[in-house]
Amino acid sequence: MTTVIADDDALRIVALEGDTDIALVSFSGIGQGLGSLPKEEFGKALSGSKHWQFFVVDKRRTWYTATGADIARHLSPILGRFRKVVTLGNSMGGYGALLFASRLPNCASAIAFVPQFSMDPRVVPKEKRWRRFTERIEDWPQQHLLHGMPDTLPLHIFFGARERRDGPHVDLFKQYATLGTSIYVLRGAAHDPARRLRDKGLLAATLDAIVVDNAGGTRVRSLFSEKRIHYDYWSVKDQSSQRPSGVRALLGKLF
Repeated sequence: MTTVIADDDALRIVALEGDTDIALVSFSGIGQGLGSLPKEEFGKALSGSKHWQFFVVDKRRTWYTATGADIARHLSPILGRFRKVVTLGNSMGGYGALLFASRLPNCASAIAFVPQFSMDPRVVPKEKRWRRFTERIEDWPQQHLLHGMPDTLPLHIFFGARERRDGPHVDLFKQYATLGTSIYVLRGAAHDPARRLRDKGLLAATLDAIVVDNAGGTRVRSLFSEKRIHYDYWSVKDQSSQRPSGVRALLGKLF
């Protein structure tokens, strides 16, 4: 059963009923979808059960800057009834998933495919993609996604090594990472790691490892190794040296 929760000129939220006590909140990308994948792909569990899904569409493509308050107002009372909430999205939707991970009740983790660390030109002045949308945004109330993010919240961020324009965002996520940040860079993917995982038959298993099993990065890495997925993994906990201070110092001046 599908229920429309909100629908106006700026925002659309639709709920798809499930049969578990887990809710997935999926944020749309520029194409108003989930990276060319059917919405149902993200709600399936390997057990055959279906999680509740909430699809959030930022119609004006404002990177959720114009719709944040309304999203929280509509979803917070509903999500408070679930045992576990997980946010997810692709590209601009991945940005939304990270943005709302600490804003929605009962959120246990966020899954973001090729998100932007920031779209504020003060932080990423060389980012020229999607300019026809971002140039209309006058204010970035949250200049970057990890500002104020709790260390205890697991963030699973996926990129493709073949999209070099995502490289600066990967570097910024690493340099400003929280203790809960895990970054996976698939060597054979571009700006499409979710689709690549689907094509390899690994998308549902990857989501299950994070959403259902609470296994996090350890299980995801095991899955990739078993299926011979070539990737690079990064987390603060795995680093022997301290986090670089250059970007942190720069952002500190901005904020």
